[in-house]
Amino acid sequence: MLPKAVWIPDHELPYPPRTLVYDVSSGRQGMLMGGLIEEGPGGREIHRLYLRPEHGGREWSTDPDSVKAAES
Repeated sequence: MLPKAVWIPDHELPYPPRTLVYDVSSGRQGMLMGGLIEEGPGGREIHRLYLRPEHGGREWSTDPDSVKAAES
């Protein structure tokens, strides 16, 4: 069983931290800041990535499957 939440190590993220990515689920682009693995209902693992708007602002979370490389 996991603690309540653990950080995903940088080398296990889909892209390096501070990479500009596109969040398909929200239609927004942002910098990948990091990720967490949290314990969900029934003890299942929930993976979340945290993104920040490129020019600052409030972070949001998304599913790792919703993130792809941003087009320049």
